[in-house]
Amino acid sequence: MRETNGGGTGAFTAAAATVALFFCVGALLTGIWAEEQLLSGPGSVNIRQAVFFSAVLSLAAMEMTGAFRVGRRRLFEVAFSVLISVVVVNLGMISLPFFAISYVLSPYTAAAIAGAQLFLLWIWAAVFHRLYFRVFPRRPAAVVADSRENAVYCAEKIEKHSREFTVVQAADWDAYSSGPLPHAALILCGLDPAKQAGLREQCLENGIEVCVIPGLWDLSVHKSRPFQFGDMLALRLRNLGLTWEQRAYKRCIDIVVSLVAIAVLALPVAVLAAIVFLQDRRSPFFSQERLTRGGRVFRLYKLRTMVFGAEDSTGPALAAYEDARVTPFGRFLRRSRLDELPQFLNVLKGDMSVVGPRPERQHFHDLYAAKIPEFGHRLAVKAGITGMAHVYGRYDTRPEERIRLDLHYILNFSLLLDIKIMIETGRIMLSRSYAEGLKGKRAEVPDEPERQAETAGAGRR
Repeated sequence: MRETNGGGTGAFTAAAATVALFFCVGALLTGIWAEEQLLSGPGSVNIRQAVFFSAVLSLAAMEMTGAFRVGRRRLFEVAFSVLISVVVVNLGMISLPFFAISYVLSPYTAAAIAGAQLFLLWIWAAVFHRLYFRVFPRRPAAVVADSRENAVYCAEKIEKHSREFTVVQAADWDAYSSGPLPHAALILCGLDPAKQAGLREQCLENGIEVCVIPGLWDLSVHKSRPFQFGDMLALRLRNLGLTWEQRAYKRCIDIVVSLVAIAVLALPVAVLAAIVFLQDRRSPFFSQERLTRGGRVFRLYKLRTMVFGAEDSTGPALAAYEDARVTPFGRFLRRSRLDELPQFLNVLKGDMSVVGPRPERQHFHDLYAAKIPEFGHRLAVKAGITGMAHVYGRYDTRPEERIRLDLHYILNFSLLLDIKIMIETGRIMLSRSYAEGLKGKRAEVPDEPERQAETAGAGRR
């Protein structure tokens, strides 16, 4: 039987984490030594405690932000995770004296330690990123789907985004021929359980890895809880939505985050709004009715990014690549997602959460729900400023893919997952490709309708 590289990647990640930890602690010890010996500092540092907390914080922060997934993510994404990790770790370190732990360094030394850690870890990321592909070259995979169209679509996504597989065959169920099984992995999409079971058995016999692009049923089974009727095993599927305890502490977090965000961002938003206003002397704000938990309608606020009355001649339309309706400054706002900042008011009011599925218009919700039965399940939780589909999807991601991401978030909700999505949101704000619009044409029914053209009534506050 052929082996997958799962164990190998685990060993590679462990080795990478060890080197990263060595750099973090090494920079810390060098900084402490320099202050005490070369700069004649006070020497009020408990070395043993400082090393322990630095190591623990570094491992936790880099694991949570995904920095250890070097090679399996784009280098830019890993570099951003490293940046966030270094900031979090050093904020934690300078707070140690508040917990009666002896760690007192001058601000200059603390800044130098953080800078050295960031520099060393960026070099670490670049080296291990290149090394990963030498140790683990992309493995051949076959894609089998319920239709030829879906097979080709999945194959294109895998070829473009996967750092692990290269597609050697893409076919529907009738056309798929395993032959001598030249591939190391089989990726299944949209097949019924009986067909999946047959291919799974064949792959087990030949040591081939199986990947499944899940539907709602697969996601539900994954989060099920086992129990028994006597000696009969059964699975209890979770209902969609949050428990009242989860809703309560999520609301508390939303209130705190939105209050802090409004206090910090009030002046920047005012400046951005003034720039938008100076473009055409029209209201810089845009409001529109959207749906949140339970189908409740609320009015969402954003900064205006398109010319006033952008949909008067086109009707509802997805923004195209380099869309002429988008103002020059609006293009910057869209790429950086800064047009979303006024939605912290929606969060404070209780219409939205910081993290959740993006809100849709009733019109587009009905169109999608008619096409995708699971689409309505997004309304099991409050709409969010950012979310899993918002972070991991792109402007042209199909609705079927977005609903999978949204349902995965709902079924796997946790405070740590919310924090991770917030961190990842910072990354996509720096990435142009997530908000460029479709190249070549506009879609009549947009894949991300919340970023469509503003209507003529956009000036309402």
